[in-house]
Amino acid sequence: MKQIVKWALSMMVVVLAGCAGSAHKGGVPEGPLPPAVKTQVYSGNLPCKHCSRIETRLVLNGLDSSNAKDHTFIMDAKYVEHEGAQGGRRYTGSWDRLQGTPADPSAEVINLLDQQADPQTMFHFQQIDGKTLELIDGQLQRYENGRGLRLNLEPSTEGWRKQDPTS
Repeated sequence: MKQIVKWALSMMVVVLAGCAGSAHKGGVPEGPLPPAVKTQVYSGNLPCKHCSRIETRLVLNGLDSSNAKDHTFIMDAKYVEHEGAQGGRRYTGSWDRLQGTPADPSAEVINLLDQQADPQTMFHFQQIDGKTLELIDGQLQRYENGRGLRLNLEPSTEGWRKQDPTS
């Protein structure tokens, strides 16, 4: 129960930051298209204390690259039926892989760092299987209600795609 409360407080900070954040300005990027990189897209609904749910979409770029500068992400969070203003938040930055958690030394964790946020924001997702990521806490512990904190791989993104932050 305490972990649920901790998680709810963490998500409330994310929600409040999202309410204050600016909306994403879409458009076609200028200049040449980036080279093809392996991209995977995960999506799902995360629980929200002050809204009905957070529709979440996570794009991981550079899965095939050993070059850290290719490891970029975009995570869009849309707050549905939010108490107050409707809206969402776009997180962008870099990601890396961590090996092991306190409960499972063989676990693989995707660590996201949003360098645009002030202060910088980190998210941790444990790879449950080849098609599922689960949000975990800052100490790399799974939440008791972890099944409700999962994002699923979109089938159309299992292969190669061009890097496109607006898709």
